[in-house]
Amino acid sequence: MSWSHSWAREFGPPINLIGDELQKVLGGLRARAYMGPRPEGKADEPPSAWTPNIDLFETPEAVGLRVDLPGVDPGSVDLSVSGNLLTIRGDKVAPPGGTARVHASERAAGLFYRQIPLPSEVDPEAIEAKLQQGVLTVTMPKAPAARSHSIPIRPA
Repeated sequence: MSWSHSWAREFGPPINLIGDELQKVLGGLRARAYMGPRPEGKADEPPSAWTPNIDLFETPEAVGLRVDLPGVDPGSVDLSVSGNLLTIRGDKVAPPGGTARVHASERAAGLFYRQIPLPSEVDPEAIEAKLQQGVLTVTMPKAPAARSHSIPIRPA
């Protein structure tokens, strides 16, 4: 048996544990160092802890949005539109830690905030939103002026 083999067997596991702990510490520091966007004009508000992923799409009649919000309570989400800028903000509460020893933590939690420019003017009174199975679906019918209209051409 070579010296390097016995050394790896004897000291490898403790070194791996130290590496794992260091990763946790550095990961926590990185998460605190990344302070996501602050709401525009709201320097006193806390920044986002994370940013939800979205799909934004458009049909001739409406603008649609899907937002991944797994584990988010619908009552903690605020959705607003101003002109053609949609704002979504909320809070995903982290599960209580209790006495469990955490070995990995990759699921985002905390405040989130996102502003999404819309490709067309929408009718704010007709917007519908539902949160189902962790996906927020927002349907925003276009304002009548933003909808395409067919214009008949008359012979001269």
